[in-house]
Amino acid sequence: MLKVQDVMTPGVTAINIGSTVAQAGARMKRENIGWLPILRDGEIVGVISDRDIVTRAIAAGRDPANTPVSDVLSESPVTCRAQHGVKQAALLMQSSKVRRLLVVDEKNEPVGVLSVGDLAASVPDRAIAGKTMAEVCRH
Repeated sequence: MLKVQDVMTPGVTAINIGSTVAQAGARMKRENIGWLPILRDGEIVGVISDRDIVTRAIAAGRDPANTPVSDVLSESPVTCRAQHGVKQAALLMQSSKVRRLLVVDEKNEPVGVLSVGDLAASVPDRAIAGKTMAEVCRH
């Protein structure tokens, strides 16, 4: 059985809860990513995506340089474990309508990210990635 750890992107770039939306956007640009976990005292409290920045900050007329990420983050990020099966993770993405899952270890510490792109690039059964993308794009 193909596991999440076999196809995920290892490592996690995160940002502190005290950061601004502009700092989050700059970090995303620098790291060439579209999503960041938000940490408070080392614990995950949410995530912010490029879409969150656009819809909850820019389109809402907020100044990204003065808006804390805490004002626009998505709370309770959807997570999975590295040892879970890829099909199980894909079903979780579909039911949760998310393009990315934060992969955590037994201590609930982030160890990687599983994206729909990871599924498309690495899973032999292309139908899994296609169905997952179709489901999350309905959101």
